[in-house]
Amino acid sequence: ALGFMYDECTEIKTGDIDGKTMRYNPEFVKGLTLQKCKGFIAHEVLHVAFLHHTRRNGRNPRKWNRACDYAINQILIDANFELPDGKLLNAAYQGMSDEKI
Repeated sequence: ALGFMYDECTEIKTGDIDGKTMRYNPEFVKGLTLQKCKGFIAHEVLHVAFLHHTRRNGRNPRKWNRACDYAINQILIDANFELPDGKLLNAAYQGMSDEKI
């Protein structure tokens, strides 16, 4: 997380990452507890760690991101991270890859 650039962006609801820069809505972050903020950052870092930004290929961007979110969030919950409200989480996807979801 320390290697990324960070950019405040009020045009997005929460945050996103492109592999180099993590953009975040400052109002969203201000509303998080410290633990949920850590979970939010860990979530974005895992997108890069799992190469989601390079593996999308021709997939629908919205569907791909949601599938990746389901996979990431389950991993973080299993690791005892707290995630922001509204997280995508479904026990039916537990243990599934992004592609399978």
